[in-house]
Amino acid sequence: MAQNTEQHVPVEQQATKQYEFHLCDKSCASLYLQPDLTDVNFLFYEENTTDINAKKLIEKVPAHKLILASSSSVFRAEFYGSIKEKGDVEIVDSSPEAFKEFLQCFYLSTVTFTMKHIPEIMYLANKYMVADCMDGCAKYLNDNLTSTNVCWVYDFAILHEHHQLKQFCEEHIISNAERVLESDEFRTCSQKLLREILKLDLRCQESIVFDRCLAWAKNACQQNGLDEKVSVNLRNQLGDCLFLIRFGTMTIREFSEATLKCEGMFTVYEMGDIWRSISFKGFVSKKFNQIPRTLCWDESKVWKCYPNTTTLLQSLQGCESVFITSNKTTLLSGIYFVFSYDERYVPSTLNAKVSIVEIKGHSFATETGKILFEETKNMKNSIAGNYFKPPIPIVINASNTYQICLEFSNYYGGGYIYRRKLGEVISKNGLSITFQNDCGRDHIITGLELIDY
Repeated sequence: MAQNTEQHVPVEQQATKQYEFHLCDKSCASLYLQPDLTDVNFLFYEENTTDINAKKLIEKVPAHKLILASSSSVFRAEFYGSIKEKGDVEIVDSSPEAFKEFLQCFYLSTVTFTMKHIPEIMYLANKYMVADCMDGCAKYLNDNLTSTNVCWVYDFAILHEHHQLKQFCEEHIISNAERVLESDEFRTCSQKLLREILKLDLRCQESIVFDRCLAWAKNACQQNGLDEKVSVNLRNQLGDCLFLIRFGTMTIREFSEATLKCEGMFTVYEMGDIWRSISFKGFVSKKFNQIPRTLCWDESKVWKCYPNTTTLLQSLQGCESVFITSNKTTLLSGIYFVFSYDERYVPSTLNAKVSIVEIKGHSFATETGKILFEETKNMKNSIAGNYFKPPIPIVINASNTYQICLEFSNYYGGGYIYRRKLGEVISKNGLSITFQNDCGRDHIITGLELIDY
């Protein structure tokens, strides 16, 4: 009589378990661009062929209907719908190279995009309703975003209504405004995109914004066969974008120097409107946007925030850290540190990694922070001080906490310094910076450079 062996197996060993396999991925990947078992080919013909009988086939890209239809409702309707395609499919709105990169999204778990083909791939992802492909393109563009390509990426994000990519572009344009406005991509962008950019709170002087808009208008004149030296032509090319330039936030001198380059661009009424916007507080312009761009660097408004100094020497730590909060959103452009210690115990130069970390909310939870700036510098034992300047001003948001940290790689103890006290420092315009930390120890920052609005 046969024995029931299952009765002798422990219950925990009878339980169903899941195991990870990659056979499906391998099988699908092995079919990419391979004619094996293919049931459809995408055909690409030579362009500008008027005679249909003389069309020259330049490439045939193999694919598999079931794989494409499983991830695209458009392909599903095309291959298995009521009016399904019979035979191979001609593609007229993409290059074969871009189409092959697009097909990676259906077959491969890891894809490789090229910047050259991204516009076509995004178009195909939108046409065939493949959201994952669109998101992959957006991530690729975000990872490769620069001040020289952000304009056309921003244009594509608006065109394809990809809100996350659009936000990434806007943040980059705002933070790197001067570099972006100097790029050829900005100078040659469409008037529609120019309008969208001018709506942003660009962090640069308004005189620079106007100057770069004039460069844009001159290029537009050249493209349209107009004389760029005629101010009326420049005005016509700018159209209503002119009213998005915030002339009222300029100084009288800045506006006077700017208009020397384009005499006759403004009507007498518009000139009066701008002069009143500059000169009279509370004047409301009926034509020009006069709301100051929220955060723009202005040397005339720099405030050097100096915390109070303690009177006793205290030990220098291998890692020095302090948290700051602000009552208003501002810009941070520089940090001062002064070291004066006994060189019998500490080298004359200390190698230090300076980092600035943004933490959501008012908290000391550094593990949740985002590194905004990180750089290694040599710090001297000098009363004259050490100065650190980030490549672009850092936004200090009133709702967040910022940790400024120094880590010394060649310090072993024995040094003493005069520290700065924790607490609040207030500017004449009411900007308040509070220095604090979670251990109560004073800090070594001697000053911060901030914009005091």
